[in-house]
Amino acid sequence: MSIPSHIRKIADRYLSGTATPEERAMLDEWYRSFDDRFLELPAEDDGPADQLRERMRTRLMRELHSPGVVTMPARYLNWVRVAAALVLLAGLGLGIRMIWFRPAEKVITAPLTQTKERPLAPGSDRAWLRLGDGSVVYLDSTAPGLLASQAGLKLEKKADGSIVYQSVPPVEHTPGATLYNEIRTPRGGQYQVILSDGTHVWLNAETTLRFPVVFGGSDRKVELLGEAYFEVAKDQRRPFRVMTDASLVEVLGTHFNVNAYPDEASVRTTLLEGRVGVGKVSGGDLRLLSPGQQAAVKSDGTVKVDDRADTEEAIAWKNGRFHFNSADIRAIMRQIARWYDAEVIFEGNPELHFTGQITRRDEVSRVLQMMEMTGEVRFRVEDRRIYVK
Repeated sequence: MSIPSHIRKIADRYLSGTATPEERAMLDEWYRSFDDRFLELPAEDDGPADQLRERMRTRLMRELHSPGVVTMPARYLNWVRVAAALVLLAGLGLGIRMIWFRPAEKVITAPLTQTKERPLAPGSDRAWLRLGDGSVVYLDSTAPGLLASQAGLKLEKKADGSIVYQSVPPVEHTPGATLYNEIRTPRGGQYQVILSDGTHVWLNAETTLRFPVVFGGSDRKVELLGEAYFEVAKDQRRPFRVMTDASLVEVLGTHFNVNAYPDEASVRTTLLEGRVGVGKVSGGDLRLLSPGQQAAVKSDGTVKVDDRADTEEAIAWKNGRFHFNSADIRAIMRQIARWYDAEVIFEGNPELHFTGQITRRDEVSRVLQMMEMTGEVRFRVEDRRIYVK
């Protein structure tokens, strides 16, 4: 059956505890309107879909007959299962043909084990900015308004939290007088900055961007460590270049994402719009990408291009979501560690892959519980440590 988009959104809010009484009533009405024995979604690959379906069914059956469960009203239980299934499974590349529900049962699994005084809360808009004179501005604790004046530019913090570099009046660049700023987000932080040429940059957690206050000369060059999404202002005379430890990305005006965390196996550039060239930071030929392609540059300089990249997965963080498409659990936990400012400890050597989506606004326990539903992994949270078994 087809699941209306507004129902998916309401189910998401229901899981996060923000649904209104009217929305709950709407979910009730929708739930009663179809046969709740199954939820049908398109599947592109019978093998992986059938395997995940069976794991989900086995998980539910095991929990229905296991100790350590709590009794809940049947009506509430139905909604926990349906809403969780909608958020975790709806719209996935490897969809599920059928998830079997048991509406007559009245038990659900006990909450995730979590022994700490406060939950691992999701990240927020947090960053600090180092100005050209070495002074530091802590952006999350600074009120909107004028922050500084540098090289003929004024730097302002807007009401939405982003910072913008604006010229007053138009700036004449003086050779040899390039002034650099550096913006850095901590673990559990994100931020937006609009550079002096109009380029809009979103920074993910644990990311550093170094850039000139005024772009002079024949190009516009910035340095990135971490992950950022760029909407580059068009300038046919001056290409925009993103330098990382291993790669160079060159564009004139386009939308793309660069993942350059030092603990990842490669620097990944995913193109959403326009054209970019990707290559080794040390020089050489650039590989041209078209929208929907992703280039991975390894530390040895080799470049591999994926013609069918999951662009939604690449920029999900910018849109406030975790999006996993058959992602390795270690890669998933690296994302979670950065966003929740947590340490991850593996008990054993799991070789697991997950597909699903969930909002980044939730506490970490909700994210982990979604993965636990498969029955393949268990989590334990103690202070700021997440144990994976």
